[in-house]
Amino acid sequence: MPVRLLIVVAFIGSSCTGAYAQSEDAACRPDVRRYCHRLKSGSDEAYLRCLQQHRSKLSEACRRVLERNGK
Repeated sequence: MPVRLLIVVAFIGSSCTGAYAQSEDAACRPDVRRYCHRLKSGSDEAYLRCLQQHRSKLSEACRRVLERNGK
């Protein structure tokens, strides 16, 4: 798994641990790959902004993760 994706997941699910954080990672991984793949050296904030910019196209699971974490 790319380091950037781990950073995004850590940022999104900063209050989560263990299996729950892994399920959040799995929920947004396809959306990060689909919509944010052009960010080569983006910060975690850049990936979060990317997901937010594509919110209407995100999977339901990833949208729930963002909403649950106040993003």
